[in-house]
Amino acid sequence: MNTLLLTGGRGMVGSEVLRYFRMRGWRAIVACSGRVETCDDAVEVIPFDLSAVAENTALEAAMRKVTAVVHCAALLPSGGLLRTSAGARQLYDLNSLGSYNLMQMAVCNDVRQFVYISTANLYGSATIQIEESMIATPTDSYMLSKLACEEAAKMFGRSSKTRFIGLRISAPYGAAFNIKAVIPTFVQRAFAGEALELQGSGKREQVFTYVGDIARACFSAVTFEASGICNIAGPGPVTMAQLAQSVIKAVGNADASIKFSGDPDPNEGARRQISIAHAKQLLNWEPTYDLDRGLEAMVAHLCNPPPAILRTIPA
Repeated sequence: MNTLLLTGGRGMVGSEVLRYFRMRGWRAIVACSGRVETCDDAVEVIPFDLSAVAENTALEAAMRKVTAVVHCAALLPSGGLLRTSAGARQLYDLNSLGSYNLMQMAVCNDVRQFVYISTANLYGSATIQIEESMIATPTDSYMLSKLACEEAAKMFGRSSKTRFIGLRISAPYGAAFNIKAVIPTFVQRAFAGEALELQGSGKREQVFTYVGDIARACFSAVTFEASGICNIAGPGPVTMAQLAQSVIKAVGNADASIKFSGDPDPNEGARRQISIAHAKQLLNWEPTYDLDRGLEAMVAHLCNPPPAILRTIPA
């Protein structure tokens, strides 16, 4: 039986990746921080700390028996880390070195496939059609660490049996959110019957990608043993005003409303078109969730959560 090693399995993307691979009969070893236990006999949990990958004997032992790695774990730029030079350095050091050590461990154990979860934000504020050939323009140390990891993956891929692919995800969303972003903020306010606030004219555009499609892209990357860099994005851009309307429709709370804050939108007029032509060719992948369907799935998950695969152990 094929076995997946997954980092970040409790996160928004990782939890969906775990569920998707299990539904297709894969066993899984989930490398987690904190006190976590499994609710599935085909899933094993091992301790994980990005700052101590090289010394993790349980991780080394697990790597000897896995078919593929999907690496979702990262220190996120929350809590003001990017506001100080020390915090920015911590983000870069932990994410880049920890991921490098994980890739090296996979190579040393001849793991067949390594999928690295990267970000479409590496393209900066580009408003033209975004393709993988465009030069990445990281704007902070978190983005720089993503680019460094992509380059490490390319290096390891050139000199080993392991195939590496970086998936540049555009604005992921799903029920297991753990960061402050526009979709979870809007959904929470809609459930509470509050106003969804829009800055500027509400015409700023973004391309949102549902986690179900991201999980399927990860599975396709492993199935096709793909390598390189690949954009993974939803069907097309939507404005913030359209997003707010879709959230209210999905939640179905008549008390929720839309209002304009009167504050300017610092990204007013931003438009983004992300090409997924390479994903179609390399992975036979394209999104199946448009915004309305993705929000409906997210709301359904929040209202009626599926059976848990992982559970946090109370202190």
